[in-house]
Parts: sequence; C-alpha cells; structure tokens
Amino acid sequence: MDIGCGPKNGVPERFTPYGIEIEKAAAETAAGLMRARGGDVIHAPALEGLARFEGGFFDGIIMRSYLEHEVSPREVLAAAFVKLRPGGVIYAKVPNFATVNRMARGADWCGFRFPDHVNYFTIRSLRAMAEDLGYRFELRNTLTRYTNDNLHAFLMKPSVT
Repeated sequence: MDIGCGPKNGVPERFTPYGIEIEKAAAETAAGLMRARGGDVIHAPALEGLARFEGGFFDGIIMRSYLEHEVSPREVLAAAFVKLRPGGVIYAKVPNFATVNRMARGADWCGFRFPDHVNYFTIRSLRAMAEDLGYRFELRNTLTRYTNDNLHAFLMKPSVT
C-alpha cells in the first residue's frame, strides 16, 4: 500500500500494488498502473481509504512524503497498524525538523512548504508516536540523521510468536 501515492506506482515489483490518493487526477493515473499489476487505487483521504481493507491485509505500507501533509497522523498510523499483518512494516519518509540545515537556514529551510505541510517531525517525536501505538521504530538514516533534510524510518508491527 502506498498512501499518498500520487500519479505513479512506487510499490516494489514483488508486491501487488495498492494506493490511496486524495487528488483525483493523480489517483486515476496511478490506478491504471496498479490495476495492470492486479492492485488498485482508492481516491479518498487516508483514513477513509484504509477503512476499506480488512485487518492484516498488507505486508507493507509506504508513507513517502505523506505524513507531513496529514492532519491526523496519529490516527492514520493507528489505522495502518490494524491493516498490517503481524511483522508488517511501514516505510516513512518525513522532513527532519531537527536537521542542522533547518537550524542554519531558518525560514529558508527546504522542508517548509506552507500551507501543505501541516506536521513536522523529529526522530524523537516520530519514534514516540510510533512506539506509543505499538510499533517498533527503526531509523534508517542514522549516519546522516543530523544533516539529512529527511528522516527515513521503518515502523514495524511486532510478529505474533
């Protein structure tokens, strides 16, 4: 599942691609690509789109450049937790509010995009939200965490033992 998929299919080839996209034209373009591989795109807000799937339906969810646009990120992550199978993973990429670049550039930082970015995350804030919801948090860009304008993280649903 690619939430906020835009007009393309970013789901790796080995998976059946599904997407949720709020912008109609982008959803229609992505739907053609995903249907060709046996998947589909839902034109809806994320929570509404996620509600259309059974619990445990997805092995993985992509949230690349999406959560910063979401008014209710906690609620979306909670809904996604239910839709992931045990051991499933979310890949999240969000602007890194704690980067040295943001501190040095101030209001000119590339991560500020008003009015469409409604949330900003630090490692600490994203980790706290994810872990509070039951995910295991793994930062993927640990070496560049202070200089990279983005955070790349895996949010993993625990496996059933």
